[in-house]
Amino acid sequence: MNAKIVAVVALLYAADACAKLPRLDFWNPRHPFTITAPGNPGLAKLVREQLQQERKANPQLLDADETLSLAQHELTLVEKILRAQGYFRGEVSLKSPTTLEYQIETGPRFLIDELILELPDTDAPLPALDISQGEPLVADVVLDTLEQIKTHYSKHACFYPLEVKYQATIDKAAATAQLRIYLTPYTSARFGSSEFHGAPSIDNEFLQYFLSYEPGDCYKQNLLDKTRLNLLKSDLLTSTDVQTRLEGDEVVTDIHLTPRKPRTIKGGLSYDGDSKEGLSLDWENRNLWGGGEHLSFSAAQNRILGDYQARLTLPHVYHPQQNLIISTEYKTEDSTSSQSSTEIVSASLERHLSEYSVVSLGVETEFIHEKNVRDSGLLAVPLRISLNNTDQLLNPTRGWALTLGANSVWDAYHPEIQFQQQNIAGSIYYTYASKSVTPTLALRAASGSISGESLDAIPVTKRFFVGGGGSVRGYPYKSLGAMTDGKPNGGLSFAEGSAELRLRWGESWGVAAFYDGGWAYADDNWHWGKQFLWGYGVGVRYYTLFAPIRLDIAWPKTRREGIDDPYQIYVSLGQAF
Repeated sequence: MNAKIVAVVALLYAADACAKLPRLDFWNPRHPFTITAPGNPGLAKLVREQLQQERKANPQLLDADETLSLAQHELTLVEKILRAQGYFRGEVSLKSPTTLEYQIETGPRFLIDELILELPDTDAPLPALDISQGEPLVADVVLDTLEQIKTHYSKHACFYPLEVKYQATIDKAAATAQLRIYLTPYTSARFGSSEFHGAPSIDNEFLQYFLSYEPGDCYKQNLLDKTRLNLLKSDLLTSTDVQTRLEGDEVVTDIHLTPRKPRTIKGGLSYDGDSKEGLSLDWENRNLWGGGEHLSFSAAQNRILGDYQARLTLPHVYHPQQNLIISTEYKTEDSTSSQSSTEIVSASLERHLSEYSVVSLGVETEFIHEKNVRDSGLLAVPLRISLNNTDQLLNPTRGWALTLGANSVWDAYHPEIQFQQQNIAGSIYYTYASKSVTPTLALRAASGSISGESLDAIPVTKRFFVGGGGSVRGYPYKSLGAMTDGKPNGGLSFAEGSAELRLRWGESWGVAAFYDGGWAYADDNWHWGKQFLWGYGVGVRYYTLFAPIRLDIAWPKTRREGIDDPYQIYVSLGQAF
């Protein structure tokens, strides 16, 4: 085919594709508008932002070629905004129907000259309210005040039903308002029976664990809200609908449940410069025998590591917040540091002390076969404390996490070998709210030590190593530490840290810049910063409903001849930390 014909066809195809691209309103906005409010620039800014939000929520408004219908809709909306801000005599006019120039004449702002609270007393005093006499009558402030009052009575009273209402009487001539806040008629009530509906595959006895109250307890709306949240956190339901009715002085509760499918199959692909391509497969059943028993099988394999695991979690063992976890695992490694296979069998009790804290204590047997090295049969008693109040598991944007671990280990094959492991890891996340690009600063630090034995006595698989995609990006896997004949020795202690700035725009896309550093030390002293090698890089994030897909490229700041590549590439699911 003639090259010119090919070029013309390619241009036509590109033009057709561009025509189908979504319109980028921030680059070329359609139907631009202006808002002026003489003497009140803050109000003009507020109205402008709310009109922009309305257009974003209803993009079909911009599809009309005629601006008059759009202007009529937005004039009505601006009038509602004025009333919500307390400008009940405010007016808005359209100065130009073609360029959509809106001008606001606010008039006086109406003030609350009389605030009437018809509220019953409780053992705890009513907290200071957001609203007060003499302040402007603003709709959002009134609604927030109603929610404050409802929250107070839901904690400190047994009222059913609990409905907080208000009545505003406007005096347009005086530009004032009388505001009356009151409770609808109520009864002091107790919790009665609770019935679950719609989930016959889940044992009723198991569901009872999620109730935040018992029959006879004082009725409190917040306990119903907590019950609904507890049920959703069970990971067995997609929705809950709580309906109540009063029988005498008892509140009878009907909880309608929508169960989710108990079985899930997942798969994933990954890539990094060391282990190359990786494949993972997971299968789980979250309700094995009807009591929330969780059985999972997972398999992950790349050119260096293999990890195959079966795990059974039995909930509510000896305590509503305590789980028994039994697992077996088979791991292989074929790297410069180790050629080994490991079989692990473990059992542990996991106790949820609060929504954010978990403690686990268990026993673990580990059979290690290392090529050209002695075999080991380890018996360990691991203790782990986890504190985590981040907002998401695979894409945290706010909060912090801290993990403390301690492990006493004895080698049954070599009884003279006994050692203890300790480690600590923490991370913190801060996001600045923005309307266009949302930045998140993520910081991480980790350290650990092994005491009781020399480095040579510790199996290679139990030593600390630093470097690679889950540690210090830009350097080969496990390479940051002393080496013998090009083989990493590992360490009795380690330290590492990372800083990452993540920028996200829209629903799907983001970029990141990061700086990682760390080192594994031959002694068991706690170190920080000494001998660190640093890596830096940039990445792209594509955000899915489940987790971001991550593509990072990293460079070693100090490249070691014959050890480090010019750069490393990492592709995975979820943020690096």
